[in-house]
Amino acid sequence: MDSLIDVMQGRKSFLLLFLLSVLIAFRGEQPAAYAAERGVASVPETIVVSAVSNPGSIRIVFRIAEEYIQKASVILRENAVEVYFQSPVAFSAPLANNKNTGEPFELLRGVFLVPKREKCIIVINGLVDISATKLFPSKLVVDAYTAPVALSEEESPLQEGAVSGPGALYRKPGPLSFVIDAGHGGYDSGIRGAHFMEKDITLAVAMELAAALVRNGCAASLTRSRDSFLSIRDRIRRISRHAPDGVVSIHVSSRNEFTFYTRPVPAEASTGRSEIVENLIKSIAVTKVAARNVRGLFALDTRSESFPVPLITRVNVPAFIIEIPNPESFSYDRETKENLAEALAEAVCPDSKPGGTPRPLTGEDLSGGT
Repeated sequence: MDSLIDVMQGRKSFLLLFLLSVLIAFRGEQPAAYAAERGVASVPETIVVSAVSNPGSIRIVFRIAEEYIQKASVILRENAVEVYFQSPVAFSAPLANNKNTGEPFELLRGVFLVPKREKCIIVINGLVDISATKLFPSKLVVDAYTAPVALSEEESPLQEGAVSGPGALYRKPGPLSFVIDAGHGGYDSGIRGAHFMEKDITLAVAMELAAALVRNGCAASLTRSRDSFLSIRDRIRRISRHAPDGVVSIHVSSRNEFTFYTRPVPAEASTGRSEIVENLIKSIAVTKVAARNVRGLFALDTRSESFPVPLITRVNVPAFIIEIPNPESFSYDRETKENLAEALAEAVCPDSKPGGTPRPLTGEDLSGGT
């Protein structure tokens, strides 16, 4: 009997050891399998960053596995470029010492890189524009431009025959023309949410606004009509070629509100009325009407700020940026987009109907609060 008990206990011990070894193996493989199922590497992929300075620009090269390059998005911020890799990454030395600390590392003089878990932020003094290219094999190239955007003479928005003056909102007779700029596009997705990307919302609203302007008897063009990347330089050139009466650039806010941006008051404002000052006055007037319209329609807060964005400071026509509410708390169904477009169109091109004549802005428009 004792020998039988010993055998049974031996078998139990063997079975327990076997089950324990299987459990250990399973626990060791589970995170990797789970990560693979989610498309995320269990061990962060190492990324190599290099930079070189050229006259008027800085080239930054990222080398990492191809799947990271294809998923990467590049976003232009104020004096910064944000590169988002969608999955955890590890930076090679000497950046490894800065990983996840949030402290900047100086790549070049005046160029600082801040490593994060799934992205990095590159701060560049005097940044005005970027372009990004995904190359094979496994290379993302970001060109950051620090020189002013130069327009050739034929691309200049100062077209012969343009009319300006303190009493006129519009520069030429006939149908008014506007350029609607849908922010971001292509691999520059802008703000990302659980169920949206900024580039898609801006394009949808831009197309609705263009259609509303056409219904009001105006001409309207888009800087982009599909999901494609355009640098700020490209957008300015497209706007300049159209020589429009005004420009509206659409972006998405991180908050549930409308924000309107116009250029800052230029230095020459203290010495007299220049064309730039006239355009600024008209831009502010239009944003006041637009803010009043959307505030009454959607019962949301509106803000107005000045901001030196190249897209509105380097075009010689009235121009402003509107940040529309975040889709996480604001529904962009078809009816909402149409109503928003109509409210903006009425501000941009007031009282304009097919066969009618747009009215100039009045003192009431200029003094209306936001």
